Parts: sequence; C-alpha cells; structure tokens
Amino acid sequence: MELSRSDARRFLTRYHFAPGTVADVFRHLGSIQYDPLNPLGRNVDLVLQSRVPGYRVGDWEAVAYRDRLVVDCWDKKACLALASDWPYRYPYHDDFRRRWDKRVFARHGEVVEATLNELRYRGPRTSLDFDDRRSVDEWRGSWYGPKLVKNVLRALWDSGRVATHHRVGGRHAYHLAVEVVPTSYFEFPRPTREAALRHLIRRRVGSMGLLRSVADSGLWSLPCTRFERMELVAEMISEAELVEVRVGGTTYLAAGDPRPLLDEARTPDRVRFVAPLDSLIWDRWSVRHLFGFDYVWEVYKPQEKRRWGYYVLPVLFGEQFVARFDGRFSGGVWTVAAWYWEESRPGQAVLIALEDAVASFAGYLGASHLNLPKGMDPATRRAFRAGFARRGDP
Repeated sequence: MELSRSDARRFLTRYHFAPGTVADVFRHLGSIQYDPLNPLGRNVDLVLQSRVPGYRVGDWEAVAYRDRLVVDCWDKKACLALASDWPYRYPYHDDFRRRWDKRVFARHGEVVEATLNELRYRGPRTSLDFDDRRSVDEWRGSWYGPKLVKNVLRALWDSGRVATHHRVGGRHAYHLAVEVVPTSYFEFPRPTREAALRHLIRRRVGSMGLLRSVADSGLWSLPCTRFERMELVAEMISEAELVEVRVGGTTYLAAGDPRPLLDEARTPDRVRFVAPLDSLIWDRWSVRHLFGFDYVWEVYKPQEKRRWGYYVLPVLFGEQFVARFDGRFSGGVWTVAAWYWEESRPGQAVLIALEDAVASFAGYLGASHLNLPKGMDPATRRAFRAGFARRGDP
C-alpha cells in the first residue's frame, strides 16, 4: 500500500487522537511509556491529557491501581501496559530472569526468598520499607545503586514474580504478582513463544500506528534477536496480520488497513500539547520523515548544550507540528519558560485553537497562575492570557 506523507500524517493524527476515556486510550494504544520526571505531570499524564477531554493529573492511577486494567512493566522501556497481555509477556520475564541470574538469583537466593516472604506476609512495600539495609560495594555507581533489597525487588519485578501494587510519590510499592495481576490472566493457557512474540510485535506496531521494521532496537525492545523479529514480521505480513505501507520511499508497518480512518470526515483542527515520550513521536527519524519536524528531548543534556530547553513539549495543530515549548508547573503556577513557533507568523486559526488548548491544559494542571516568557510575541501572549482566563474549559 502506498500513502503520501500527507495521508500518513492524517492517518497518524486520527489514529492517536480519537477522543475517549482513560481506559479507551489504554486499550487502543496497549502501552504508554512511564517516566518519573514530573515538570508538567508525568509522561503518562501528558499522553492522556492530549486525548481525554477533561483529564486531570493523576487520573490514570485509578485505572492502574484500582481497576487493574494496566500494569507497570517493561515494554518499550518502563510502561503501563494492558494487564490482559500478561500471559504474552513471559518472554520478557524469562529474558530478564537470565540477565539477573548471576547478579542476584544465584548469589543472593536467601535474600530473594526472604523478600518474597515479607511481601507474602506483610503486603505491599516499597524498597524503603524493608528492614534489610545491606549494600553490595561492587554495585556502587550502578543504575539501581548498591542496596541489596532494591536490586532483588527489581530483579523480581523484571522477571514477573512481583508487580507494582501502587506508587508512593512515584516510588513502586511492590507485591506478589499474583496479588496484583487479575487471576484470570494467570489461568490463561501459556502461549507458545512464537505466539507471544507475534502478539508483542502487533502491540508495538499498534502503539505507534506506523512503525518501520528497520527502526533501531530501542524502539522495538523485544526479547528476541533482530533476525527472529524480522522473520516473524515477514510471516505476519504474509498472513495479513500486519500491513506494509510505503511512504516517501520508506516502508512502515501498520496493524491494520489505514484507509478507513483516511475516509472519515474531517474534524476541526485542534492544538494539542504532545508528551515528550508519546508513542506518536517515539521514532524521531519518522517524525522528521513524515512531519518535517526535528524533535530532540534535551532533558538529560547539560544546560549549556540545550537549544530548546529542559522539558520541551511539541505542539500539534491538526496534522502538523507548529511549535514547541519548555514549561514547568509548581505551587499552582504554570510557567512557560520558552515558546518557539516553527513559522514566524502563526495564522489566526492556530491562535484561536491555541487559546482552547491553553484553557484545557491549565485545567489539566489545576493552575492558578500563569507566567509567560519575556519576548513572547503579542498575539501568542494574548492567546495564552485569554485561554488561561477560562481554564478548565473542555
């Protein structure tokens, strides 16, 4: 199937931004990346506020920790993914179990069993709640630090034996997986490895809408070799489980035929503030290729090497990225540290839509005050002020 770049943009924006509830969005995307940074709400909040009318910071937690529709897990990095996929996630668990074996399971088996027993008899606990305070000197400076119990918990979480029961200030409160994941998913017949991997491949493509089969390993992040994945993808294409879509000389994969979405009636263009780790923009190369938008997340760069700012959100109008901004929220104050238009003179339609987006985003944050940067052009400033004055409007 051949699509123009314009058609591909229209498909992706319609695919990603059909309005729905928090549960609807999770079911549609299958997985949303979790990141602990919280300048404007966490990444999962930002993903959902761009899709769910009236969304407020933290609304996702009830769906995860009360309803158990999703679970914290490793997918494309740390994510919240559908609990119903748990039976298909065992290739991840097996892969991580092998990785942790020498470091934790083989060397510290008694601590592993003691940790499991403490969860079994005392219930959900963060790593700070355990009495065992031992450290391993050789782990100092490593990603998870030197604390033994913290590494044991992460090894058990990665391998599927414990799960996140809830969070305390963003920190995992762990419990036995059988106490977190709905029982029916443990009773589900174990699929073959091939069936599990095919399911995970479909999910990854479905999370993004369009995904290059040759995208780098970080985007695929599957518990198999590249060769095994490419073989499975070829089989899935031949069996019509995936669709090949050519856009501007590049081949993408889709989880279904894009044309029904393209045939839908056009809806009014909206401005949306897009999360830095939104699955729409996971593949920065494709964002440049399809949208002509060069987005770099500079949060981990030294300040002097940043071009745009610390926590920069892309701004989408209809099917085009038209701006980006750096922002913070603290103590009821939404600070726009910098605003950059892609074109020097935004049209009136964009400014009107921006006013609506500001009203919605300020309501999402629960902001009581707004700080704008010096040097912001008057038309953009007016749109922000007018939108903020009616904050919380859908």
